[in-house]
This record gives sequence, C-alpha cells and structure tokens, in this order.
Amino acid sequence: IAYSVATSPDEDPQFRSIWIANVDGSNAHTIITYAWSPAFSPDGKQIAYYGRPKNAPEGMYVANADGGGATLVLNDATVCCFKWSRDGIWIVYTDSNQKNRPGGPIKMFKMDSSKTTVDLKVTGNTPAFSPDGKQIAYSGGEPNATTLGIIVAPTDGSGALRVLTRDNGGAPQWSPDGRRIVFHAPSDDQHRQVFVINADGTGRKQLTTGKGNDIQPIWSRDGNTIFYRSDQNGTNWAIFAMNADGTNQRRLIANTPPHPDLWGWESLAVAP
Repeated sequence: IAYSVATSPDEDPQFRSIWIANVDGSNAHTIITYAWSPAFSPDGKQIAYYGRPKNAPEGMYVANADGGGATLVLNDATVCCFKWSRDGIWIVYTDSNQKNRPGGPIKMFKMDSSKTTVDLKVTGNTPAFSPDGKQIAYSGGEPNATTLGIIVAPTDGSGALRVLTRDNGGAPQWSPDGRRIVFHAPSDDQHRQVFVINADGTGRKQLTTGKGNDIQPIWSRDGNTIFYRSDQNGTNWAIFAMNADGTNQRRLIANTPPHPDLWGWESLAVAP
C-alpha cells in the first residue's frame, strides 16, 4: 500500500513524502521525498506521483515501485489525482488551474512514446478508471448544480453522464469486478465517512460511522478489503482496513497525516 505523509502544515515540499507498507501495515518506510499523490501501475512495478523535487521541474513523475528511476512524464504544476487504466496504457488525472486546488478538466495521458493527451470534456476531480477502461468515475457537478457528487462518464466521448450521488462525495474507486464504487462523503454531522454504491447508482451504504473523518478509500486487489485513512475521531491520522461490508475495522499504520490541502482529494494506492 502506498500513501503520502505530510510532517508539517507548511507548504514547503520538503515536508511531503510517499511511503509504502505491506498490506498488514508492516515495514512502513519512505520511498520518495518532495512528493505526494501516489498511484501504482496495474502490475505494481511502477508508481506515478506528483513530484516537486529540488532543482527540477514539478509535475507528474513515474518511478520504480521502490522509488528509484524517477522520470518526469508530465511537466505541469497544476496536475493532480492520478489513476492508471488496468492495461497500464493510460493515466487519468485532473488538470487544475491552480496548484493544490484540485478540480478542472479531466484528461487522459498515454504512457507510450506518443505521450498523447485526451481531454474527456468533463470537469471535476479524483477520476478513476473502471476495470474495463470504458468509463471513469469522478467527483463533479451537473451544470448549474450547487452540490457535487459521484458521476460516471464514458472514456470514448460517447453517451451521457450518469450521476450516481448528489452528496458532495469524492475520491471514488471501482471494485475490481466493476460492480461497486467506494468513496467518501459528508455524513449528517458533516464529517466525511466511507460509503459504497453499486455502479448503477443503487444500494448506497455507509460503511464507517466515526466522529471524525474517514477518507481516501480503496479496494484490495481481490475486492475483499477496503483500506482508508482516518483521523480517529479527530485525534491522529492513521491508515485503516476493513472488510468490504464495513466489518472488522482495524488500524494498520499510525501517524500518517495527509497533505493539508489535498486530504479530501488524494487516494491511497494498492499494488497487486
């Protein structure tokens, strides 16, 4: 599992780093500094992330899974929230108009020598591919809407958008079988909790009920576990896991404060 850690609310990138750990929480360690927003490739051999290294351009980098061999792929200081397609060919992302403020045109970048960029003609944040690559789920709003939610759009530009929720939900992630989407959204007390919904928009269910914020949910590769980040009722951030039905909630990794500006938009990442 990969996640970002912010050791200070100061905006200096020296306080941002990417960590990895085993899925049971053991062997947690730093692999990349001056970086955040990690996303594993489908085979787990590479990791895409936002990098702001010393004396080098900032933007989307791709490195080996151990943090070595980093290469600048997209020289753009306003990109965010990367997710790979299952075939490893595309990365979907948000191209904001200002740093550390996600939300803007959603685009796809082709991971080959062509470096093709495709504008999906939708606006929002935290996009994620469906397992078959034919759709993305993202957090966005309908025209003239005052409330955001989870929206599904085709990646080929055909067909209408499907609005699944109008609950200010964010950070959607498809289950490995493509049948469900997990996301976080404000609960009745306005703290973010983890929810799951069927991909057709039915069966919305709240999985966490803490008095703080539970965010950034993501499925294990077998679909049986959901990992997420929790501030433990406002005390201290940690990485948690639970069964896919919300039972057996357990802390895996303590002291994992997220990026102070991006905690509602970043995601955890899980390798095969």
